[in-house]
Amino acid sequence: MFTKEAVNIDNLEIVSLCLRFVKIRHIGIAVDSIEERLPMWESLGLKLDHTEEVESEGVTTAHIKVGGYEIELLEPMGKDTPVGKFIDKKGPGIHHLALEVDDIEESLAKAQKNPRTPVKFALGILQLGLGFLVFAMSAQYMDEVGKTPFIFLMVGYFLMTTGELFISPIGLSKVTELSPKTMTAFMMGVYFLSSSYAHYTVSYTHLTLPTKRIV
Repeated sequence: MFTKEAVNIDNLEIVSLCLRFVKIRHIGIAVDSIEERLPMWESLGLKLDHTEEVESEGVTTAHIKVGGYEIELLEPMGKDTPVGKFIDKKGPGIHHLALEVDDIEESLAKAQKNPRTPVKFALGILQLGLGFLVFAMSAQYMDEVGKTPFIFLMVGYFLMTTGELFISPIGLSKVTELSPKTMTAFMMGVYFLSSSYAHYTVSYTHLTLPTKRIV
């Protein structure tokens, strides 16, 4: 026999786990004021089921039924509460998803298999390095006109492309997550600027360093 247990996921990093859930139990949305936000939901034809004060979490919740699911509006009781700090940093919005699963221990074990962000960055850099290593190895197989077997290009670019997929999207995600709400756009610009500066530096180094021509 399996028991249904709710799993609260505060971060949306665990995409693989989301593919395995039975259903969404509820969506928690942080708001400044339930009284001010509730009319918007009621205008969509949805009705308030009940409200609840959870003093241990410092939050007042309003539960709105949507078919077999539930929307939970979360109003902080103070700025020092978890929801209050969330709103202060990121503004009102989705706070968490509660997923209903068959086995909470099994689901959490699967979620922990998802590598942490530093590990993903390290894997990406490692793959980029392997790509350059493949290109370096190709020099040993050049013919008299400087051509190398196509397999080296294919493998090298495959490693570099997949390595880039580990680094770039995750970097953008972390910049968005860690930046203060009022500086998110600015920090995204800094991220892209640093990337373009790195490419410029590499190209400048390549043009200025002496190269050996094959005759």
